[in-house]
Amino acid sequence: MERDAFLAQGSSAVLYDRLYLASDTYEMYICNKCYNPMNSFKYCSNCNTDSVSKIQLPFSCKLLLQELQAMGIKINYKPENF
Repeated sequence: MERDAFLAQGSSAVLYDRLYLASDTYEMYICNKCYNPMNSFKYCSNCNTDSVSKIQLPFSCKLLLQELQAMGIKINYKPENF
């Protein structure tokens, strides 16, 4: 049954549905100047600016990003509207 769904709708559409739409979404605020995640949605403490974007990502992606940050890998986020 899953094989038929992959063939009928394409694997990218099925993966998008299962990993993004069917899972919990997580909202994150990103600074538009330095592309770092922010602790508060009012201003960035790194570059002292109030230019922010809100992005939504799957909770599994948030967990992966936290694991990468724990290993010392810095992740910059660039919002789509840029």
